[in-house]
Amino acid sequence: MESFAKLGRLWSEYGFRKDCFRIKYEGKRYRIPLRGQKDHIIDQMRRRKSFYEVDLLSLLNDILDDIPGAAIDIGANIGNHSLFFAGVLNRETVSFEPVPANSEILERVMQLNNLSDRVCMFPFAVGDSERTVRLGVLDEANPGMYSTTVHGGEIEARQVTLDQMIDDLPSRIALVKIDVEGVEEAVLAGAKRLLAERRPVVAVEIQTTESFDACSDLLMRCGIYPRHLRCATPTVVFEPAHSPETTLVGEIRRKIEEFQRSAGTS
Repeated sequence: MESFAKLGRLWSEYGFRKDCFRIKYEGKRYRIPLRGQKDHIIDQMRRRKSFYEVDLLSLLNDILDDIPGAAIDIGANIGNHSLFFAGVLNRETVSFEPVPANSEILERVMQLNNLSDRVCMFPFAVGDSERTVRLGVLDEANPGMYSTTVHGGEIEARQVTLDQMIDDLPSRIALVKIDVEGVEEAVLAGAKRLLAERRPVVAVEIQTTESFDACSDLLMRCGIYPRHLRCATPTVVFEPAHSPETTLVGEIRRKIEEFQRSAGTS
């Protein structure tokens, strides 16, 4: 009986469980819980046995190598990026996820990987004002794709601004990641003080040239400029600098315009 118990402990320790699967990054394993319904992000992680959007995450790993401070994950979904920030980058991480079904998995991800003490989770939406908002799902095949832009959304949540939360956040912030399905400009508008004072690296999913222009204008006023473009759905990485690289800004904008045309949203 003792040998069976030992086998069970080893089985659990190395991730051989029916309720989760393992991914690997730079030789280290991480556990991801299964979801009771189809989920695009979990499906991709399980198929590739690695993090979702690993090209973006690897870039951030390189950029942040010598930049101290915490990571802020806005639109944390099931915790893919938060897990990377806390587990791989070893950063104190603050995660915002207002959808209860997603935040439950986010919490479970941190428990499975013994990172609950490194990740602070808020069940809030983030925008340009404090109010109550409603969120609706944009794609049934991707339960994480909730947005306040959906009319008559079924989920009610409290919305906060980063500037409102600034005293509750770590004093040093290295990174702000934003994936909020079309309301990224509002998130940045509610974070002007934080951006100007902390000047973090900012990674933002941006699907239209209009949003890129608005977000770039706001961030560049804080001395944070577009430097990189990653992911199938465009994610722009802005870095603190003394001046913009005009050619690079134009190139990133053209690629977003191409994505917008291919997606039929132009």
